[in-house]
Amino acid sequence: MRDRCTEETEVGPALQEEWGRCRCELSRLHDGDHAIYLGIAEGEEGFPEESDWGFWDDRLGVLTVRSLTDCKTFDAREKHSCTLYQGHPGHHSFEIFDPVEVALQAMADQMRMHVFGPQVNEPLPPL
Repeated sequence: MRDRCTEETEVGPALQEEWGRCRCELSRLHDGDHAIYLGIAEGEEGFPEESDWGFWDDRLGVLTVRSLTDCKTFDAREKHSCTLYQGHPGHHSFEIFDPVEVALQAMADQMRMHVFGPQVNEPLPPL
């Protein structure tokens, strides 16, 4: 597994209320602009093939939006599709882990263990 990029940017006023700050979804040390998934492309119905992505660079931090075809790569072993766009730089989403999410999950696991004790991982008795 590889780390997720940690670069962030402020979004413009049109997206500020919904998004606030954007964090890049690509793998760390990727080439080119940073990218954030914004949603299904307008007008797409059923099983959409395109999504809206916001892009920014390190210098300006200005978010530009583009509709791009979804990446079609599928990891048969883990049964996950890549959630990035076709032709994205770096690794596929199923190969990337977010160190912030990993740390938060570890903290949640510690809290659960503290509150409920070690038996929380044992199977529940039959009803």
